[in-house]
Amino acid sequence: MRGKRAIRIWLTGVLLAILAVSTPGRDGAPSRLAPPEETSPASAAEAQEQHDEGLPTYRRFQPRPVVLSDEQYRALRESVARRCRTGSDDATSLAPWYFHYELGLELQNAGDPQRALDAMILAIDDRADPKLGTRMYGMWFIDYVPYFRIAELHAALENYECARDALELSEKLAEVPVDSTLFEEWSALKSDLDTRAGLMKHAE
Repeated sequence: MRGKRAIRIWLTGVLLAILAVSTPGRDGAPSRLAPPEETSPASAAEAQEQHDEGLPTYRRFQPRPVVLSDEQYRALRESVARRCRTGSDDATSLAPWYFHYELGLELQNAGDPQRALDAMILAIDDRADPKLGTRMYGMWFIDYVPYFRIAELHAALENYECARDALELSEKLAEVPVDSTLFEEWSALKSDLDTRAGLMKHAE
């Protein structure tokens, strides 16, 4: 019943709009709906800036050139899809988080940090909580540490502010505990980013 009522309301709105267009105005000519208000480049830029300000720092960056060719990327993606038992042609929105995470790791190992970063962010969009020993499916378990990997990738792309933001979030979430096999790598990255931050502050 609710669905039928919603349809009737929608149809009523459509009919009223048609009448508004076709009904003659005072001068006898058919009236017209007001044209949509044009958006100036300045206001569009402001809207984008406001949108960006609402994002975490690690998500605010200018994309860098990719490294692998399209053919190499497709081959790698198909390999990961077979391993994750997902369709390589699946729409990005349909692929599970672990596919994007595994793809990100493979792209990172292949030396394509920009594509790897994009994949890691897609993984977070689907699963934001990190966890060591996360089960992907069946008996396949991995250490899901996307914020640490995002920090590594931003550092590789020289987006150091973004890298620090991602690593701070990783620390707050206790993503890589002291007894983890990844802690030495995590600690080395933190030390490097802290040193760079100190040098930049001193230069100012």
